[in-house]
Amino acid sequence: MLTARKPALVQPVPETPAADPADTTTEGLAHLLAEMQGLALVLPPVDRTDAEIEAGFDNMPV
Repeated sequence: MLTARKPALVQPVPETPAADPADTTTEGLAHLLAEMQGLALVLPPVDRTDAEIEAGFDNMPV
């Protein structure tokens, strides 16, 4: 004779508190800063003189 199985008890999942948006923003900015610092090591520095910067503005389309 077949007997019905008892349903397995499901363990309740503990609720985790919602992440603080300030922590998420700070973490994101820290990650962005780390990426920028890493790129600064790879990319060559570009120093332009004031005259070169002014010439660039003069050639901008209006």
